[in-house]
Amino acid sequence: MFGPEYLGKAITLRREAGKRKQKAFAEEIGISKATMNAYEMGRRPVNEATLEMISQSLKCESIDLLRDAFALFVYNHLRRRAEKTGTTPEELAARADARPSLETIHLAFQSIGTDSWGFIAKILEFLRPDRFYETRSPGPLWGVDVDPPSKARKPGTSKKPKKAPRPKTE
Repeated sequence: MFGPEYLGKAITLRREAGKRKQKAFAEEIGISKATMNAYEMGRRPVNEATLEMISQSLKCESIDLLRDAFALFVYNHLRRRAEKTGTTPEELAARADARPSLETIHLAFQSIGTDSWGFIAKILEFLRPDRFYETRSPGPLWGVDVDPPSKARKPGTSKKPKKAPRPKTE
């Protein structure tokens, strides 16, 4: 599921793209290095006020960080599904986005005329559902594993070993 680890990784990627150290970055926004580490590792959710301070320091909008986090989530979701089905994440992404391209639509509507086509093209661009998920990240996010399968825990398992039962005394 989509959780704080994706937002944490998105923050880390932008911070590292700016060649900024975690400690100095945390001090700049007024939190401890341990808290910043917890945010970036996904062990602690980032509240809205802190997200706003982080985004200002990274010189981006908070929605850009959320878009980056969602892109990471989508990739990891497709990667896990691809492992189960024996295909690649790219193939699954192509199947999920089976809409015609603007070029295909353009060729189909060329017979209408240039003025009509321009109007239709603007409407199609406006209605494109994925335009809200476009990201303006400093680098490509596709291919960033947030939760590698080798370190993933099975549901219901605990990190701490269970304590041995106490022996009964008579």
